[in-house]
Amino acid sequence: MVFVTTAFSSAILDSMGNLGFSILVLAGALVSLACSLAVALSLGKLYGRLPKELFSLRLPSGFPKPLMFAALAIYWQPILVLLMDARHIEARFEPVSFYLAMLSIVMLEEVYYRFFLIHLLYETNFFRKWSKILVPVACSLFFALMHIEYVEQGEWLVILYLWGAGLGLSYLAMTSKSIAYPIILHFIWNVLSTIVV
Repeated sequence: MVFVTTAFSSAILDSMGNLGFSILVLAGALVSLACSLAVALSLGKLYGRLPKELFSLRLPSGFPKPLMFAALAIYWQPILVLLMDARHIEARFEPVSFYLAMLSIVMLEEVYYRFFLIHLLYETNFFRKWSKILVPVACSLFFALMHIEYVEQGEWLVILYLWGAGLGLSYLAMTSKSIAYPIILHFIWNVLSTIVV
């Protein structure tokens, strides 16, 4: 279900730039978002997590530290690009349906990598002893390698950057025991990468 929904969302997202806004495209994006939410709730039920816990916005004590770490791990590269190339940057906005489809993919990635995979690796004997270190490292590595197109283009530094960003998001998810903040930070990150050209 996760992979089918991801493929469906990706296909919609890829076609958004050319198709622009239409009722059909918007409907496809909304269906994709609903499927992503269904996957999230199904996996939450599998691990005994209610929606209010899975998407909780509560702030545990000492929370600013992981939030700052995650934000720094994700946003240092866009900020650096903005500072270095401010004169050459143009803003480009996509239709609402594009961002809905993007939200669907972000939600799926966070549910899969920062919830399902973290729980799955915690339960394996191999990771048990050093789980607090090895689990986020492994989840982030899988997340980075999912963007295999950068490897094919020879852009290994992008993979390292994605791995670092994934570490920040994993640390945030494990600390907050929720995927709400990783979804928000990841979505803003993706939106920035499409708006700023």
